[in-house]
Amino acid sequence: KENDGLCWNDKENGCSLGTSKYPLSQFAHDYIKYQSLDEDKIEKAEMAFLAQKKADVVQNDARNSLYILYDFHSTTSELLEGAIAEIKKYLEKINVIDIILYGKLANYLIIAKALIDTPTLVDDCKEIMKDNLKKGNYDIAAVDDGFSFHDSFRFWTNEQEIEYSEFINEMQAIVKNKRNYELSFDYDKKNIDVFVKEILDKRLDYINQRTFIKRMDISKLIELIKQCTSEEIDKLRRAFGTVYSSSNINEYFNDDKPSLTQLKNCIETLLESEDYNGDKIKTLQLSWFLNNLENILEKLS
Repeated sequence: KENDGLCWNDKENGCSLGTSKYPLSQFAHDYIKYQSLDEDKIEKAEMAFLAQKKADVVQNDARNSLYILYDFHSTTSELLEGAIAEIKKYLEKINVIDIILYGKLANYLIIAKALIDTPTLVDDCKEIMKDNLKKGNYDIAAVDDGFSFHDSFRFWTNEQEIEYSEFINEMQAIVKNKRNYELSFDYDKKNIDVFVKEILDKRLDYINQRTFIKRMDISKLIELIKQCTSEEIDKLRRAFGTVYSSSNINEYFNDDKPSLTQLKNCIETLLESEDYNGDKIKTLQLSWFLNNLENILEKLS
């Protein structure tokens, strides 16, 4: 009861409201204080927790160095500095330490900064982490969640709190910019395979953002479809089907309905056009695409 006034906000994390060993998740905080149970928050916390635990397990190459960092209070300054120097090398290889761990890693690096003789090592690691976020290929939604849901150790100075908060904000801004970039589409036929791969790789991001086709330029998409072979149309329509495969898509993609309807009408117009010169197999693929779109629209109704 003495802490009943605690509030969850952007400056707080699970550790600061709980302990490093027993962090307090936001859904638990809200249930304890308000008797309000948010299933979405529970699921989000669970997925972030499991993803990070899985990433922890597979960090074979960096495991010893990370263990020393996470157990900093039981080692020596010399060993801790050596571990951070190794972590810097692993970060430079980008794929050794999973990006989903960057929230947790930031927490412990900033704590360790005051405990080693070369604190610039930590600054170097932070810069490499930001660079990796810019150029890496990762699940954007999971990494973004990882900044909020992670094992952590309580800071003991305001300077640590401020540095951590500012660094997390910088990383979140990079992820946000990357999301905006990666949800843009290339309508050049020579990049159709890249286009399809992007759709499949970023499916979870579309669900998280609750839009997919609404982000597209339908007129450019139709021009692309006109140039596509039967095989390429097959890949494209299957990619669309994957994005909209959930039985409850009306909870996520209701805003896509006008754009889906527009695409359906445009394909119908294309097939009826005097300028259309596709062979029977391409016509079959387009008719299947129309059927797919009709089924998606039915789910959204």
